[in-house]
Amino acid sequence: MAHATLDVELSDRAALALRQLVNVHGFDVQSALTAVSTLETSGETSESSLEVDVKRCVDYMFDVLGVVDAGGSALGMTSTCAHAVGVRSGECEHSRACETCGTTSELWACGACGKSFCGRYQNACAKKHASESAHDVCVSWDDMSCWCYACETYVDPSSFENVAERVESMLRARAC
Repeated sequence: MAHATLDVELSDRAALALRQLVNVHGFDVQSALTAVSTLETSGETSESSLEVDVKRCVDYMFDVLGVVDAGGSALGMTSTCAHAVGVRSGECEHSRACETCGTTSELWACGACGKSFCGRYQNACAKKHASESAHDVCVSWDDMSCWCYACETYVDPSSFENVAERVESMLRARAC
């Protein structure tokens, strides 16, 4: 059964995501509706869980709509990511463009090989790299947040010494 919300038809799942974004996480209705509608029309809804859909909407609002993050992840981070062991510490060179497509927006450094790829709201080269190489964890050059494509969640770098070292290396490289 479809739900009408602000003259927009949403699936049951999208309506639940919208309610959670507005009522639980405190996002404004228009931004949340835009994110939910975009996710639904793009076919990117998750078969696994509503939580994953909500996280994708939050990412979309932060990354594309420019909704200001009031600090920290709105949905928390995991401190138990099994894929974080694949992140290598050591120096990382600050890349100014995606290794695959050359875009200069929304760049993420692979935690395993250090190469930079664009995020899912550009050409999704980081996601493709992760699926082809099993290099699941990446770090944003913009805000140093860590994402695991396999877990589909943010990773708390302070929970993993190697991830924290990668972030510190990237901060040094970005400063140059």
